[in-house]
Amino acid sequence: MPQVTATTSPAAISSRQQQLGNDNTDGVFIQPLVDSAGNPSKVTLFGPPTGAAAGTLNSGLQVTGGANAALTRGTAGGMVATFATTATPAAIATLTSAEVTLTPVLGSGAMVTVTTTDILVLNKPTSQAGLGYGNVRYASSSTIALSFNNITAGTLTPTTTQIYGVVALRGLGAATTTLTPAAVATKTTAEQLFTVSGIRAGELVIVNKPTTNVGLDIVGCRVAGNNQIGITFANFTAGTLTPTAAEAYTIQSLGGVDAASAVLLAQIPIVGGTIATVTTAEITLTSGNYAAQDVPIGVSKPTLQQGLIAGSVRLASSTTMGVTFANPTAGTLTPTAAEVLGIAIDRQAPAAPVVIYSPTLTPTSVAANTTAEQTFTVTGLIAGSPVWVNKPTAQAGLGIVGARVSAASTLAINFLNTTAGTLTPTAAEVYTVGNFQMPIDTTTGNSWIQPAVPALTAAATLANALRSNDVSLGIFTGS
Repeated sequence: MPQVTATTSPAAISSRQQQLGNDNTDGVFIQPLVDSAGNPSKVTLFGPPTGAAAGTLNSGLQVTGGANAALTRGTAGGMVATFATTATPAAIATLTSAEVTLTPVLGSGAMVTVTTTDILVLNKPTSQAGLGYGNVRYASSSTIALSFNNITAGTLTPTTTQIYGVVALRGLGAATTTLTPAAVATKTTAEQLFTVSGIRAGELVIVNKPTTNVGLDIVGCRVAGNNQIGITFANFTAGTLTPTAAEAYTIQSLGGVDAASAVLLAQIPIVGGTIATVTTAEITLTSGNYAAQDVPIGVSKPTLQQGLIAGSVRLASSTTMGVTFANPTAGTLTPTAAEVLGIAIDRQAPAAPVVIYSPTLTPTSVAANTTAEQTFTVTGLIAGSPVWVNKPTAQAGLGIVGARVSAASTLAINFLNTTAGTLTPTAAEVYTVGNFQMPIDTTTGNSWIQPAVPALTAAATLANALRSNDVSLGIFTGS
C-alpha cells in the first residue's frame, strides 16, 4: 500500500483538515483515528456542503438517522393485469375519431377488474390500412373506452370478433395531473409539452386522457426530459379542435417492473359442465398461458351454490386446468355459467411483468392520408404479449396509432400520416418499447394478474441514479 501524505490545505479546508493524496492510481487507504475524548475522525469524500462556510466539516459517509430515508416504507403493493376480450367495434366514419367500449372481464364475480386509477394499455391483434387507435381510458369496472381514428376518405370498419389485449397497471406510482392542451390545427398532429413531477428521462411513459373529443385523438407520447412529457394530439377533421381544458390525465413513467412473487392469479370463466348427484366431476378451465411446471395452489369460487363444493385443482394439460366439484345432493347441479373462478398458481421463475427495450429503428415512408404498419426486430419481445411504444421525437403530421408484437422478437408499429404528402419518420432513432411479458390469452374473458412491489422499482431507480452520479464524479468506472 503506498504511503499517504498530507498536502497543504486549500483555503476552503480548515486548519484541522488535511487533503490526502498519493502519486499512483492504486488508491488511498484511510483508517480513522480517535481523539483524546475517544471520538473517531470524520471522513468526507466530497468536501464542505454546498453553500457552507469555508472550514465547515461535512460528515461525509457518517449515518445521519432519518435523513437517510430516501425510500418511502410501508407502501401498498401493485399489480400488472393482462385481460383478453373479444370485440366487434362499429364502423368509423371518414376523417374523424370515434370512441367504442370494450368489456375486458366477462362473467360475474371477477376478483380483479379495472378501476379509475389504473393506467391502461391496449393492443389490437391486427393492423388495417387507414385505421388507427389511440387513447384508452376507464369507463366502468367492467368496460374500457377506446378511440379509433380514420384518416381516409371512406368509412372503415374494424375487423369483427378479434381478441384485444388490455393491460391495467395499479399501484406503480401513476400520476394524476390536470392538463389544459392548446388547439390543434386541421388534419395534422401537434406535440404539446407539459410539466409532470416524477417523470424520468430514459423511461417509458403512458398517458390516458379521461374523456374523448370527437375528431381528436392521442397519437404519441414521450419523456421530453426529467419532469416533462410530450403528448402528440391528432386532429382528423377539416376544422381546428381543442382538447377539453383542465382534465385530470393519468400518466405512468416506467423503467421496468421486476417479478416480485412466484404466485400468479388467473381469472378464468366457467364454460359448461354439470355435476351429477352424489359424485364428483372435473370441470376444465382453458387458457393459453399455463406453463408446464405450474403448480396450482387453490381455487376460489366467488358465489355460494347450495350443495356444490369446489375442491382440488390440477394442471390437466398444457391448456387446461381441472377443477374438481363435489355434489352430495339428490339432484344434478350446474356451476353458475360464465362465473369467473380465481386460480392461485405457483410458477417457477415467472417472467418480469414489464421489460423496457431501447431499439434503434429506421422506419420507411408513410403515404399521404393513411396508416401503415411496419415491422422491426427487437430481440426478446414475447410472442403475443402487449407492448407500448414511445417515439423519441415528434414530427408534424406523423403519429403512432397502434403497436403489437406480431411474432417473437418482432415489433409492429402502425404509423399515421395526416397530411396530403408522403412523410418519413426520422431515421436511426432510439425508441422506448415497453413489453408486458404476460401474453394476451387465447381465450376471451381470461385475465392474469402479476404482483408488483413498488419499493423494488423505487430502490432500483435510486440505485441507478446514485451509480450514474458516482460514475460522473469518477468514483466508479463504467457508463
